[in-house]
Formats: sequence, C-alpha cells, structure tokens
Amino acid sequence: MRFARRFGVRLASALLVAGIAVLGQTGDGGAQEQRYPRVRAYSCDWLGGRMGADRVWTVWFQGERETIRDRIERTSVRGCFETQADCKAWLYWMQSDFPRMMNFGQCRRGLG
Repeated sequence: MRFARRFGVRLASALLVAGIAVLGQTGDGGAQEQRYPRVRAYSCDWLGGRMGADRVWTVWFQGERETIRDRIERTSVRGCFETQADCKAWLYWMQSDFPRMMNFGQCRRGLG
C-alpha cells in the first residue's frame, strides 16, 4: 500500500512536470502563429484590378534555405495583399522559411 501511494505521487508529479514543459514550449509558438497567421500572396495584376492599384499593399522578398538533401533552394517573389497586416505576416513567414541570404523591402501601399 505504501509503495502504491509513493508510486502514484511520483507518477502524478512526473506528469505535472511534463505537462508544464509541453505548455511552456507551445505557448510561445502558438502566440507567434496567432500574431502572424500564414496568409497567401495574390497576383499584383489581379488584386490591383480588383481593389485599385492605390489600395494594394506590396512587398518583395529574396532568400535561400537549405533543403533536406543539403541543396540550396532560392526564391525571389513579389507579393500583393489587401491589408498591411497581411503583408507583414507574409513577410514574417518568408523570413522564417528562407532565413539565408535574405533581401527584402518594406510593405508599401500602392503598385507604383
């Protein structure tokens, strides 16, 4: 009986510590994902025609990442968005996804 109580307390303590560790790790990642949701970039021609060229938010990005087979994947893209928040969120994730040799602009309003 004494062993069962001691074992139960140890097991409960271990589960509590493990639960706290898991919550601590996912707490920050979840907050970042809520702050910067993944959004899609639209074609600038299409969105400019739909909203008007002066109302579109745009930004460009160039970067690289290492692939699973130790190769370098490069990207160079211009994205257009309906809001400044979407523009910043997309740029955040591009910087996260392509962290090497980055070069990018600032989110600006208008296609000019």
